[in-house]
Amino acid sequence: MKKTILMFTGLVMTFSAVSHAEDCQQAITLYTSKAIQTAASPQLAIEKAKQIVDLCPHVADFQMAYASTLQKAGQYSQALTVWKTAKGLTYSAGLNAQVQQYKRAEIALNTLEVQLQLKQRIDAQLSLDDLREDYFNTTMSSELAKFVPRYQQLRQQFNDQMTTQPFNAQELQTFVQTKRTLSVEAPEISYQIAFDFNQSQPNIEGMQVLDQVAKSLADSQFQTIQVIGHTDQQGDDAYNLKLSQRRAESVVQLLQRSQPQLKGHLQAIGKGKTELLAHGTTEQDYRLNRRVAFIFK
Repeated sequence: MKKTILMFTGLVMTFSAVSHAEDCQQAITLYTSKAIQTAASPQLAIEKAKQIVDLCPHVADFQMAYASTLQKAGQYSQALTVWKTAKGLTYSAGLNAQVQQYKRAEIALNTLEVQLQLKQRIDAQLSLDDLREDYFNTTMSSELAKFVPRYQQLRQQFNDQMTTQPFNAQELQTFVQTKRTLSVEAPEISYQIAFDFNQSQPNIEGMQVLDQVAKSLADSQFQTIQVIGHTDQQGDDAYNLKLSQRRAESVVQLLQRSQPQLKGHLQAIGKGKTELLAHGTTEQDYRLNRRVAFIFK
């Protein structure tokens, strides 16, 4: 009896493997036939993408196509879930390291875009930190160059959200605690405090942002906050270092004037153009690099 059961189990397993292979082959046929792209409506495109995933759920490209289709249709919450699934599959897909990096960068950018749409600002900040550290840095591969404009566009979109409404005290504390659980001892948040050309004092727009930042910093009650001035990559290194220091010092003075309880908790440090967010030479690159960062000790 036991032998019969074992034989039957083996037949079921063999049939299951064959059935799965046939399902995946059907999924490949649908995927390569451009059934998603040629669908008559966004809803039909979603249904086609879902059909492919249901047939063969363990292929990263199929999950990516499904997530992208949901995202284009404005179904952001569901898209976010599928992007996370797709990311997990890239770690077990047997891909070479270069292809894995490319796919993960694409997934990370799409995840960030969805987080921005959903106003998940803490998660978006965490995603930006990961993107900068893992992909868009001085050792960035040439294959990732095509993603740079989109990365900068999404970073600017996040910066604009933060300029309009900086993190409040609770968001600051949540972000810092989250980074520390990830073994980041000194978390950093950047703001594009607006300065006129070659000026160390923020302009009117910059002052409006600082007033909100000051209240958040005071309410969050961090013991030590480093105020880091950064410049763009134009001009002399030594001059930019001095300008960034003057800007950091002026921000410290303005923060303390707005919230006197911050006195003794702020340290001004100028970094010049040594820690660029963007390495190109466009006005958008320069704008991204002109910023003031806050490091929480």
